[in-house]
Amino acid sequence: MLGMGQPALSAQVSALEAQLGVPLLERRSTGVIPTAEGRAVAAIAREAIDAVQRIVERGRAAGPEARTGQQRYVILRMGVSASVGPYLLPYASSILRERAPGLQLVVREGTTDGLADGLRDGQYDMILTQLPLRGPGLVSLAVFEEPILLMMSVDHDLASEESIWPERLKDETILTLGPGFALSRQAERLVGDTGAVLSDTYEGSSMDALRMMCAVGQGIALAPMLYAMSEVRTDARVVTRPLAGKRLSRTLALTWRKTQGTPPEAAVLASALTKAAQQARP
Repeated sequence: MLGMGQPALSAQVSALEAQLGVPLLERRSTGVIPTAEGRAVAAIAREAIDAVQRIVERGRAAGPEARTGQQRYVILRMGVSASVGPYLLPYASSILRERAPGLQLVVREGTTDGLADGLRDGQYDMILTQLPLRGPGLVSLAVFEEPILLMMSVDHDLASEESIWPERLKDETILTLGPGFALSRQAERLVGDTGAVLSDTYEGSSMDALRMMCAVGQGIALAPMLYAMSEVRTDARVVTRPLAGKRLSRTLALTWRKTQGTPPEAAVLASALTKAAQQARP
């Protein structure tokens, strides 16, 4: 990734440790891990890299590409929530090919909390995920509000109702994704508001896994609208119903590090994602 050999890299790290007077890496036979001081130095270094990048962006904004209206070529490392990426990005990609042909997305999926941590650590340039995010140092731009439905087996007692009143969920089993997903925290709030019961025997790793559990009558799960339109409507074993009297939804947002400043691609990417959401919904 750095375009240099391992011995040369080790020599530079060792020289930096000698200059600082503290070890930055704990060296083991199986590899290395950062020390506490190493983590602190890495965080400061990330801020320095972001500051240098802002200088570069200012130059590009005033350079010949900006004056002639040409789209610059850039690779953007983007993290996306696994509960939204597969159902939105295909639409957004076709829009971006037309609006920003020089923008190439390298996409990785993850949990809400994992994406936020990866962004802070510099693994991503930007992430698309559900708000709110835990921890400091991030800036978010809301892209769209996505309705959330209740997903259940077609044979469930509540499946015959056009919408489900909150009191009807009392004592019903609610299935969730792992704790790193903001959607799971939303399910926990629903349990607290309705008297439903959070499943303590199953924790899904994907929306498809939850759908399979719902299909065999193991409980009810929250299903974002884009997922429901893509997967649930083609599965005769499950149905989705809205919650009556109270709108369930989530806010999806583009997020980047505060130290980056606002990335030049943020506006065009947000616009493309908003339009993609409109195309994906009925």
